Amino acid sequence: MGYVADIDLRPSYATRLLNWPWVLIRFRCDHCPRRGDAKLAACAARYGEFITIGELLQIFRRSCPNSPKMRQRRAQKYGVKCTGYVADLGSPPPPDLPPAMAAWTVIQGGKKLA
Repeated sequence: MGYVADIDLRPSYATRLLNWPWVLIRFRCDHCPRRGDAKLAACAARYGEFITIGELLQIFRRSCPNSPKMRQRRAQKYGVKCTGYVADLGSPPPPDLPPAMAAWTVIQGGKKLA
């Protein structure tokens, strides 16, 4: 039986701020130069710790010039939509210790003696 730390808890859109493993929430968009890094504590103070990452992403997408709900948006032939996303979704959580404090790891087949 493994420890809780051994379970791979990758964040998803349903992850609440309370369980977000990083200090920053990194919002990005592929179609426009919009990008933003929101501090976890500031988002929790403004929206509450129980808001999900998916709900925060919807708030980020609302102000996108490619959002269909924007009034100043021009009609587009192929319907380009906002592709805003959270950069850290799906990646493993960060380590508990900084690299300088982590223990040394022995690499098999490392430096060979002559």
